[in-house]
Amino acid sequence: LCGLLSFATFAADSDWGVIPVGQETTISFASYDITKNFTDQYSFTLQAGTDSSYAVAVTFDVCNNGCGNPDLSYGIYDATGQLVSDSGSAVLTSGTYYFQVKGTGMGAGNSVDYSGNISFMVSAVPEPADLMLMLVGTSCLAWAVKRRRQRATQLVGAH
Repeated sequence: LCGLLSFATFAADSDWGVIPVGQETTISFASYDITKNFTDQYSFTLQAGTDSSYAVAVTFDVCNNGCGNPDLSYGIYDATGQLVSDSGSAVLTSGTYYFQVKGTGMGAGNSVDYSGNISFMVSAVPEPADLMLMLVGTSCLAWAVKRRRQRATQLVGAH
């Protein structure tokens, strides 16, 4: 299942709501004609689900014509305000976050525009019990291979 939500927002704070488990979701965001310094925040909640994390990818465009040289930054923050990622990608677990775009306006007649997309892809995360089972299984296989090599060495040495 795929979901597509589109938002063109002009408010400093917007709520994208709950991002559901079990589907890829892409949200479009934009703000136009910004002339003053600004901080835009887009809050979202990643739905709790068993064995899942969200791979998040951001694409971002800034106006190139008539915009001067705007000073912009963006990042993903957790509910406490801690920066999680400013690289355009992150792996997040369930919880509340916000995407923030911050910049310096260029003044009247030289406004700033920005737009982009943020995609959320759910991926499975093994539970600790599953990890332990995989570790035990791998250890047993390694032991069996070692034992087989030891027996083969003994048989070759006996001849």
